[in-house]
Amino acid sequence: HSTGGSAIIEYLYQQQEQDFQRQPELSILLAPLVRSTLWNLSRIGAVLTQPLPVSNIWSTPTSGTTNPYYLKMARIDPLRVQYSNLDWVRALLRWDERNQAYGKTDAKTAVIQGSSDRVLDWEYNMEYLQARFTNANWYLISEAHHNLHHETGENLELLLFIIDNEIKSIIKND
Repeated sequence: HSTGGSAIIEYLYQQQEQDFQRQPELSILLAPLVRSTLWNLSRIGAVLTQPLPVSNIWSTPTSGTTNPYYLKMARIDPLRVQYSNLDWVRALLRWDERNQAYGKTDAKTAVIQGSSDRVLDWEYNMEYLQARFTNANWYLISEAHHNLHHETGENLELLLFIIDNEIKSIIKND
């Protein structure tokens, strides 16, 4: 999910460059992070704060879900992060530069995204990934948020149905 999806994307590209036989049979990406919302503002902020002795900036966490139980628990979570780490933002910018240089991959992938994601620039991310992942299935869950795995009701049922069908398609083809 999200940043984990970035790690999987990086792995798929690196494996393709090194030894295609080591590609997984299927990768399922939930709301994969390529670029976050307000990407250009993040870039500017990272550059402007570079010379300053600042490592974190205050941010308002975006819940990424409408699940009432999850939201309640998140509000009382003593470990909830109230800031953005600038080193993480700068690392994401470096990853984006490297990522832009990669070509196409035919790794079997399912990309699942929510249309109400306010954490990611999901429209850019989907367009970017569609141009590079030539053997992927694309799913956009209407009204689902960033934390797809915290959705409830029909959106959660649809997410689980999609994942189940993707896995069954691999098993059936073996």
